[in-house]
Amino acid sequence: MKLRNAVVSALLTLAMVVPMAGAAVAAEEPAPNPTSNSAPVTTETEKDVKKDTEKAESGKKAEENSAGDKQDRAATPEVTAAPESRSAQAQPVIEAQLMDSEGKEVKAQLANPSADVDTRLGTDYLVRIHAVFPAGSEKKVNVRLKYGVQYRTHKYDTTAGWYLALKENGLTEPSKQSADEDKPSKIYGTSFDDGVTTFEFQDGTQEVTFDIPVRVSWHTYSGYANFDDGMPNIPEGVSVTQSFLPESGGTVDNKVAANFHVSGLRGAVVGITGKLAQMQNKRGHISVPVDTPKAVGHDVIFNAGLNDNSYALLDDYFVALLAPAKAEYMGLGNPSPVFADDAATPKVLGAGKHFTMSTGADYVVPEGSKLYVWQRSKAYMVTENERSFNPIWRFPKSDFPVGSIAEIKEIDLGVKFYNPYEQPKYLAYNANQLGKMSYEIVKPYEDVYANDVLYPQDKNNPVWEGYIADNNVYMGAPGFEHTQESTFGYFTIGNRGTANSRAKTIIIDYDMNNTHVGGVTAQTLPFLSRPYRGEKVTKVTDFKVVLWDSKTNKTTEHTMENPPQRFRVQTVLGKGNHEGIFLKHIEYKVDTIPAKTAWVSYPTNLRADGDAGKEDFSSPSESFPYYGVVLNNTKIEKGRWGDDPSLFKTRIRIENTGAEEPNWHYRNQAVWDTNGDGIEEPYQYEGRSADHVTLGDTFTAFTGKSFIQGHGSTTGWHNQDIEVLKGKQKRDAEVEYYMPKDGEGIESLKAVYMVSPYGSDMSFTMKYRPVFSKYAWDTDVQEQPGGYVDGEQPDVYEVPASDALKAQYPNAKVYKLDFSKITDKEQKYRTRIWGPSVAWREASEQMPYSIYPTFWAYTGEIYLHVNYTSDPKKDKVGTVDQLMWYEFDTDTKEDLEYSSNGFVADKWDLNGNGSTEDKLGLPYGVLDIKAPTDVSAQSAAKMATQPETRYVTYDGVKKAVIGAESNVDYRLVATNPTTENVKGIQLYWPVPKKGADWGERLQPDGAFKFNMYLTGGIKSQLPEGYKVYYAKDAQPVQNELKWANFNWTEEKDTKDWKRADWDAVTMVKIISPEGSVLAPEEQQSFIFNMAVRDGENREEVNGLLNVYKSAYLRDLGSGKTWAYGEAVGIVINSGHIGGTVWFDKDNDSKLDAADAEPRIAGAKVELYDARGELVDTAVTDKNGAYTFEGLQIPADHAALPQYSLKVYNPDTAKYSRFVAAKNDMRFTADNEGNETASVADVNTGSKFASALNVGLTSSTSVKVKKNWADKNAQKKPITVKLLADGEGAKDLDGKAVPAVTLSEDGAWAGEFNNLVINNAQTDKPVKYTVEEQTPSGFVSAVTGSQKDGYTVTNTIIRGNIVVHKVSADKDDAPLAGAKFELRSGDSVIASAVTGKDGKATFKDVEFGSYTVVETAAPEGYVLNAKPLDVSVKENGKTVDAGTVSNKLIRGTVKIAKQDADSKKPLAGAKFELRSGDKVVDEAITDEDGVATFEKVAFGSYTVVETAAPEGYVLNDEAHEAVIATDGETVDAGVVLNQKIRGTVVLHKVDVDKDNAPLAGAKFALKQGDEVVAEATSDADGLVRFDDVVYGSYVVTETEAPEGYVLNTAAIEVAVKENGKTVDAGVVENSMIRGSIIALKKDAKSGKVLAGAQFEIRDTQGNVVRTVVSNDKGEVVASDVMYGEYILVETKAPQGYKLDDTPHKFEIRKNLEEVDLGEIKNDPIPSKVLAITGSSVAGMAVIAVLAVVTAGGLVMVRGSRAKQRKH
Repeated sequence: MKLRNAVVSALLTLAMVVPMAGAAVAAEEPAPNPTSNSAPVTTETEKDVKKDTEKAESGKKAEENSAGDKQDRAATPEVTAAPESRSAQAQPVIEAQLMDSEGKEVKAQLANPSADVDTRLGTDYLVRIHAVFPAGSEKKVNVRLKYGVQYRTHKYDTTAGWYLALKENGLTEPSKQSADEDKPSKIYGTSFDDGVTTFEFQDGTQEVTFDIPVRVSWHTYSGYANFDDGMPNIPEGVSVTQSFLPESGGTVDNKVAANFHVSGLRGAVVGITGKLAQMQNKRGHISVPVDTPKAVGHDVIFNAGLNDNSYALLDDYFVALLAPAKAEYMGLGNPSPVFADDAATPKVLGAGKHFTMSTGADYVVPEGSKLYVWQRSKAYMVTENERSFNPIWRFPKSDFPVGSIAEIKEIDLGVKFYNPYEQPKYLAYNANQLGKMSYEIVKPYEDVYANDVLYPQDKNNPVWEGYIADNNVYMGAPGFEHTQESTFGYFTIGNRGTANSRAKTIIIDYDMNNTHVGGVTAQTLPFLSRPYRGEKVTKVTDFKVVLWDSKTNKTTEHTMENPPQRFRVQTVLGKGNHEGIFLKHIEYKVDTIPAKTAWVSYPTNLRADGDAGKEDFSSPSESFPYYGVVLNNTKIEKGRWGDDPSLFKTRIRIENTGAEEPNWHYRNQAVWDTNGDGIEEPYQYEGRSADHVTLGDTFTAFTGKSFIQGHGSTTGWHNQDIEVLKGKQKRDAEVEYYMPKDGEGIESLKAVYMVSPYGSDMSFTMKYRPVFSKYAWDTDVQEQPGGYVDGEQPDVYEVPASDALKAQYPNAKVYKLDFSKITDKEQKYRTRIWGPSVAWREASEQMPYSIYPTFWAYTGEIYLHVNYTSDPKKDKVGTVDQLMWYEFDTDTKEDLEYSSNGFVADKWDLNGNGSTEDKLGLPYGVLDIKAPTDVSAQSAAKMATQPETRYVTYDGVKKAVIGAESNVDYRLVATNPTTENVKGIQLYWPVPKKGADWGERLQPDGAFKFNMYLTGGIKSQLPEGYKVYYAKDAQPVQNELKWANFNWTEEKDTKDWKRADWDAVTMVKIISPEGSVLAPEEQQSFIFNMAVRDGENREEVNGLLNVYKSAYLRDLGSGKTWAYGEAVGIVINSGHIGGTVWFDKDNDSKLDAADAEPRIAGAKVELYDARGELVDTAVTDKNGAYTFEGLQIPADHAALPQYSLKVYNPDTAKYSRFVAAKNDMRFTADNEGNETASVADVNTGSKFASALNVGLTSSTSVKVKKNWADKNAQKKPITVKLLADGEGAKDLDGKAVPAVTLSEDGAWAGEFNNLVINNAQTDKPVKYTVEEQTPSGFVSAVTGSQKDGYTVTNTIIRGNIVVHKVSADKDDAPLAGAKFELRSGDSVIASAVTGKDGKATFKDVEFGSYTVVETAAPEGYVLNAKPLDVSVKENGKTVDAGTVSNKLIRGTVKIAKQDADSKKPLAGAKFELRSGDKVVDEAITDEDGVATFEKVAFGSYTVVETAAPEGYVLNDEAHEAVIATDGETVDAGVVLNQKIRGTVVLHKVDVDKDNAPLAGAKFALKQGDEVVAEATSDADGLVRFDDVVYGSYVVTETEAPEGYVLNTAAIEVAVKENGKTVDAGVVENSMIRGSIIALKKDAKSGKVLAGAQFEIRDTQGNVVRTVVSNDKGEVVASDVMYGEYILVETKAPQGYKLDDTPHKFEIRKNLEEVDLGEIKNDPIPSKVLAITGSSVAGMAVIAVLAVVTAGGLVMVRGSRAKQRKH
């Protein structure tokens, strides 16, 4: 036994050694695709570029920020690799193996207690676990990974049998564990992907095998965290424990484990990187100007870290450098990510100080030196190897004079990993490689260069002026030839000297030779735009730019201040494309070019972060590129330079500002033909750059071709694997495609072809990931997790597989994802157009729909998300690649060049144009069909009317689309794709009932959303021995074991079931025969039919989705376990289209009532999609109706699918044709129009979506024959036409039915064919009649019927003639007594006289033409001798010859009207013409005074005036008139009229004296401006105007009585009646009023005096008013009437003498104010006033009176003030 174990151990060790050696070799290559088990497709050049690989992983994964999503799910092992199965009665078993990452080779076996495994850093394994459980519960497998081993994914194939054996929520990841020791490790703040994963299986589980992907010691290329790779030993790195509770009681725990011994660990490196030799001068030092204030050492990069420099978890990390003691440390030239924050400042040890080296040795700092130690401990970090560790220094002049040498060197490096399993140590390094750098202190000097480098290769022969001729420009991809922005060239500028340069002028001239091949759009301006290595920002002044308009060839000059370094045409002109406008000349001044400095710009940030496309300030570049677009297809060869005028040359010229500048035009180069003799002489010399001018030329080459990249040139690291178990389903597999990166250009996607090699179903979703490249203008973009953005989906449909493809894959399908429908510009740029079109994000911000570069490997990604449903009968185990092919738009008139790495030949002619030489984008996509381990049970559904090809298995995208009112076929297919017999199978599936939920395993999308009902039992042939059972009203339970308790009814017992019984079924069970097996490759199919009855709830149910799986119980040899098949997804699209098929009897294409036009049952109608594929078939019902359900309803967000329909004539013998496509007929007949008809471009939003009607019609015929009644009649061919309901008949084609000619040759018979059956207007059968073209002189008689035919009989014609006589003047009243003659030519045939009815009749007149003439008129009428033509043409008919009207004798009556006084004619008089008492006519006199009555009939009349002219009196005298002769004029005489006159009066009153009459007022009566009369009011106030002529007047007062105010009102008055008096009313006058004012003052002091009392007296001495002076001394009286007055003081103010002098005044004008001036009083001399005690009361009274008086004065003054204001 020991010997056998030793042999086994040795064999296992040997098996492991061989692959490990292979891994050692592989480690030197770029890492395999971390998201795929297959190797990346990698170009030869990429394989050796380690830096690119690092960027791909660190950059790409950082921007993806979702690394776990890129890992494949854990694979299910192949059956052949699984350990031997145990029986259900076996003992518990737990086994685990370490398999290679493919799962094909066993690398090691885990053991109890543990096995030792030698491995290398970063090795991937699959831990294959095999567990056997006896009967029991709580069955678990725990997988523990210790620190140092990581899970590669936590995603597993949820369709695998072992996964389906898990309990619901039976998988617990480490992060979800409750115990801390089981959770992921967390060290130094960093979390690890280790810990315990628990798998808890169902109690019925007997045996499982599954894989766990792990990796030992993460390494650089993992794409994830690079922790814990410093541990050589990981004890029990992986352990697997089985536990359960056996039925016998107790617990069982079994464990196996593996210890890892890791090799290939990282080491430490030291030294200096960068251009060290180039930086050194001829003496091997770096030159430093004496006493420069700037720090030096920016370009000296020390290596000090791990050789494989990625992240590491370190206990300790330090770097020690030795420097001169007097050197000043200025910090780190570039920020260090590790020596930052607390670790940014180094520890400094002076001379004599001790330092413990990483080896443990003691180091003493030497004299004259200092030791600088940078250190960081206990952290996750990246060490400083080939990064940017560049301490910078300054050397003061006092300690470092010219000629001094200062040395900086590495002393030690310490790198110590974290290791919890053993004592960690510092890593060893090669001390001989410790770096050092010496600096030489020199005198300052200037050395400016252009188009060269700061550190030239040849120190003995430096070049200051170079030329660049390495750009070769294409026009751009098709459609973008003249808009693609490309790099035309670049400049380099710097100062190698040790002193700052003088002020310079920079001049750039583009296309100096004016080739016009291209136009420059943008320039990175040469200067320092931000502080750089201690240098300040360049001061730029006097900036100007000249723009060239390529369309007009004119230039314009512009100036600006502070130009940005990224300078574009838009910088000057603003936002917009500005097509055709380019940079021609740029000129500006700078203050200096700093010493030892290359001017830098900042390239585009290609790290795919938020600043992508902007300037990357972390990566300065010493070049200044300029960009442009190609204008034509001129070719200029690459590498050419010099003075050839055909070259596109751009020159930069650097001059000393303000100095006299030599006319230098040639660069400082090795040789030059200076004198033009054809011999080149040495031309270089020292100091050229100091001679004022430095030149740099750049030459741009042009290919003259269009160029398209296709797939970007970065071809590694794709997601492209579609891994699926045969017979199972893979959802959302991601196939990734990289779009062109920076420098490869914009292009447009046309289509994607996806090959399904074995014909299995696939569905797709495109996801678009612009990686920031379109965000500058796509402002509405809503980025989703993972960086995806919304975009339209392409049309997806199958296209024919070519013979070339079928030769390799006979059952292949090709799916085309067609982008051609996406034409909206924004959507095109979101979905179809990719790759950079401009160099900078700034350009994209200014130019909408331009794309800028954002990531070093690609500008954008398109992800094709694939759902693959494996057909177990077709698919083959293994891998197939080249599934996904991209087709780009390549239509162009230019020569097109395809990239060498982005295209391949279309070897399978996927685009279907017959060529296999076309170029398609580099293909990707790998289908990996894994060996099956379980039965496949696939559910699918379709509408019952649809073809078999419409069955759909749900994959998350593809669904079985049904209608709201439809029948659905559900198909369940069970297949055994394995190589072993399956011992019996039971299948279960739920019948959807709204709200029912059988659990996530059976219903992954939750409860059912709508009801479905079985319409009966199984529809397909039940395999022999199989049985079907139905459970009614079974309530959903998630425990499968409880389903056995349902009340099951077998199929054979359902014969008497009604619809209600089938409606109640909620679960169906299918059982294979007892003891049977499902053999390998055996397949059984079961079809059931269900109904959906939600036609009345279309809006509510639209879009509802029922998803369910079948559950099956099968025995794979290790006992029965439950599993679940592939789901079916049934969604309701409640849209529908349909119509009616009818018998259009009237052939008018209108659908009439069913009783008139029967509906046609049994007509087949087919529905086709836009690609011409049959979608559904319908048959019309008894009402002729058909419907197609399950169609998309109109919605705002999506275009509706277009369909076409075809209908079949169900009975071509009965229905002769389809009717015309008009009115209600929506279909157009195909071909001959008899068998089928079609309609295209129909959708549910169409106007007639529910009325896609089809009309079929048939025809009838009518016969006719001729009969001659008179044997002697002359017989000639006769034409007979057909009438339909009395009108001209039309046939089925809508054409007029031609007449039939009946002749003796045709035996006088004919027939009308192709006739419509029903009348379109009446919806009744058409009544056909015939009508002949009757021969002259004959009458026709038609007999017979439409059914039996018609007979037309002819006889000779006879008839009567009648003529009518009427009065033309008496409403055509009949006139008797008129005589008429009937004449034929000159012969009188007969005569007749009209009777009372006015008729004269000539009887029994033969066929012919005649005239009727009046020979005598009735009395009083004028004779009308005009003859009437008349013909007798119809037999037995009376012909009306017409009516002859006679006019009465008429004349004219006139009468004149004059003014009785002046005899002048008067217009407007109205007269009546009377016959007796009857008014015959009316007339009005004209301007000549004449009234005329015209057309007065014969007779006697009187003329009477009824209305006189305005202003005249009526004259009603009657005048006689007689009309005796036609046309005469009778004068009735002259009528005279008198004028109307009247009187006007008005009344004058005094308004101030109660309206007393007022005499003496004068008035004028006016008509317009003319005074007609004047009058004065008398004592009674009466004003009178007599004999006023008819008319309107105005009365105005012209003079008021004395003392009164004139009333200016104008009074309108009118005289309208003769002899009447018109009262004009009352005119009021008010008296004149005025006011006075005087001022009362002290005669001596002049002060105003209150309380003086005055009287106003009239001329008779009467006191009119009394007034008192107020407190202002004012004596005011208002409203004083007109007249003369005196003002007399009657009481003086107290203490003053009375002044009784009268003051005369008069009031003559209304409202005048008379000012009487000052009235003064002398004061009374003072006397002593004795006041006794009893006088107090008296004084109080006086005081009160004084107050009252004062108040009164105030009131009077206020009243006066108001009056004055008035």
